[in-house]
Amino acid sequence: MAALAVAALLLLLLSATAHGIGRTGESCSSAVFFGHYRKDFYLPYKEYPEYHQPDPVQGGRIHLTALLASAANLQSVTVNGQEARNLPSGTNLTYFDWARPLFDKSTGVFGLTFHSRNTDWFNDDHPQPLSIKVVFTNGDCFQGSWTPTTSPVFVSWVTPLNASTWLVHVHNNGSRSEQLQGLAFDGRPAHVFPSLPRSLSPAGHVVLSVLVPAPKRRGQLFSVTALTSSRNVSNCGRTPELRFPVEVWPRSSDCALPGINSTTYSELHSHGIDTAFWSSGTFRKCGGGQDLVTYVNSGQLQKNNFFLWVDKDTAAQVPSTAADHVPVAFLADENDGELNHNIRDTLATVQKLQASRPDVLTYQGGKTNRHSGTFAGICDVQGLDFYIGGCAPTIIPVTAALHITASYAYVRNARNNHMPLPAMTYSQLFGGWAWEPSAEEIIAQIGFVLVSGAKGLTLFQSVQDDFDKLRKDWDGSIKDVFLSMVNPTVRQVLRTGDTDALPLISSDTGDPIGKIDSLSTVIRNHEYILLVAVNTDASGYNNLLCHIDLTRHWKFSDHTIKSLRVSATADASFVGILPSHLLEAKHGGLEPATNVNLAVTNDTLEFSDLKFDADLPLRLFVLPYKQLP
Repeated sequence: MAALAVAALLLLLLSATAHGIGRTGESCSSAVFFGHYRKDFYLPYKEYPEYHQPDPVQGGRIHLTALLASAANLQSVTVNGQEARNLPSGTNLTYFDWARPLFDKSTGVFGLTFHSRNTDWFNDDHPQPLSIKVVFTNGDCFQGSWTPTTSPVFVSWVTPLNASTWLVHVHNNGSRSEQLQGLAFDGRPAHVFPSLPRSLSPAGHVVLSVLVPAPKRRGQLFSVTALTSSRNVSNCGRTPELRFPVEVWPRSSDCALPGINSTTYSELHSHGIDTAFWSSGTFRKCGGGQDLVTYVNSGQLQKNNFFLWVDKDTAAQVPSTAADHVPVAFLADENDGELNHNIRDTLATVQKLQASRPDVLTYQGGKTNRHSGTFAGICDVQGLDFYIGGCAPTIIPVTAALHITASYAYVRNARNNHMPLPAMTYSQLFGGWAWEPSAEEIIAQIGFVLVSGAKGLTLFQSVQDDFDKLRKDWDGSIKDVFLSMVNPTVRQVLRTGDTDALPLISSDTGDPIGKIDSLSTVIRNHEYILLVAVNTDASGYNNLLCHIDLTRHWKFSDHTIKSLRVSATADASFVGILPSHLLEAKHGGLEPATNVNLAVTNDTLEFSDLKFDADLPLRLFVLPYKQLP
C-alpha cells in the first residue's frame, strides 16, 4: 500500500514539473500549482474589542508552489492578470495587500505567498480558480491555475533538524479522519519516516522526518506538499535558523553586550538569554566611537556565542563572516494598527533587504488580533506583544474585562496566522511599567508563549536597575524558568516540535482564551514529548482599576490539575514508557518529576494530581517516546 502511494505521488509530481519552454510572445508552458488557503484567525469581539474593527472574514493568505525549469530570474508574476512583483507603495490594496514571489534556480522551486481581501477573487461559497502566470528574464513562461479552498489538514511547522533531515508537522483540524497519502519536499517525492499513507484522526498529528538531498542555507526557499484525502496542501517559506532564541530588548544605556559591559551582559548570559535587539542608533551610546557594524565584526559575538537582531541598515552592511550571529533584521514593531501604507512600506523593506542579504531573515512585531492575519507573512518571522501586568497598555479598552489568558490568546492567534512559518512572541519583563510585574506574572506569560507554539521567546524589557531592585525574583524563580527552558533537550523540542502534537483532555475545563484555571499542551518532536502546563488560577487584577492604583498584581493560588489525558496518534506509541521515565525541567537540568502522577497504557498517558505552588505557575515535563514506523 505504501509503495502504491509513493508511486502515485511520483507520477503526480512528475506531471507537475514544468519542463517545456514557452516564450512570452507565444503560449506559455503549462505548470501545475499546489497551494494552501488560510483564512484569517481572529478573536471574538465580545471578549477582545479592538476599536470597532470588523471581523476579518474576507479573503486570506495564499501559498502557491510549483516546479519550474528555468535558469533565469523572475521578471513577472501575475495572479488573474495582476502583477505581484514589486508592488507599489501606498494604500491601493484592491488586489494584493502584499505579495512575495520567490524562485530558487538551484532547485527549480517557485513560491508565491500573498494576502488578499479581493471579493472577486475569493468567494468561499463558490470558489473560482486563480490564474497564475510566471515569466522569467530569458522569456521562459509558465502558466496554470489553482482554486482557493480550505483544507482540514494542514502543515503546521517545518524546520531543519540537521543538515540532512527536516521535520514536517501535519495536523488534522477536521471533525473526521483524513488520510495523509504522501509528502513532497521541494516538489519532489520525499523519503519520510514514519511511512505513509497514514490515517489522521480528528486532532491527529504526525511528525515526519524527511531526508533532503542537500543542506539549505538560512533564508533559502523551501516547499513542502502534503497529499491528503481532502486535497493537496502546499506551503513555502525561507529556511529558518536552527535555534530557539531567547531574545531581549535591552535598555540601551545598560550596554549589555559582550566586550562592552561585562557586568550587564553577564546578567543576561547567566539567565540563558542569548539574543538581543540593537539598532545603530541605540548602539552609539555604548560603542565608544565604533559603530554597530564594526562591533559585529569584532568577533565578540562569536567568542561568546551571543546573537543580535539588528535594524535594516545594519543588517545590510554586516559582513558574511559575521552573519551567523546576526540572523534577523528587526524591521517593524506594532506596525499593524491600521491596514494602510505600513503594509507596503514593510514589504518594500523586506524585498530590498532580501535582494542584498538573502541569508538574513526579517521580523515584524504586531499588537492586534484582527489585523494579524493580514500582516502575517510579510516578514519571515512574526512577533506580537500583549501584556497582562504592571498596568501595561493594551489594544483593548481599559473598560473591557481582562483575562489573565489574554496574553496567550493574542500570541496564539499570531502563531496560527503565521504557521507553518516561525512566530517569536513576547513575554513581559521589567522596565517602564507603572510598577514592575511580579515573578509569577512574568513566568505565566513565558508559559503562554511556549503553549502557543512559538519558535522563540522575546522579552521586553531588560533593565539592570530593575534586576538589582528585584534581585530575589530575578535570580530566583525567573532564572530557574529561563534555565529550565534552555536546557538542551527542552530547547530542542521547543524548536523542532509543535504544539497540540498529541490530543489532550484536561479536567480543567473552560475557555482557553477566557476563564480557565490552567492551560496545557503537548509539544512533540520525533523523540520527546514536552508537556507544558501553566497555572492560570489567578484573580485580583483589573485593567481599569490599576490606573488608579487600586489593583497592582494578579494573585495566584495553589492549584492542582486533577487529570490530563494524552492520547496516542498516528505515529506515536507509548509502549515501553514507564512512569519513572517522566522528568521535569528544573534549575537547568532534568530531574525525576514530583507532585504529579503518571499512569501509562499503550495508547494513553494519564497525568493526575499535577500540583502548582502559587509562586511558580509553569511546569515543564519531558518524556521520551518511540514513533511507530
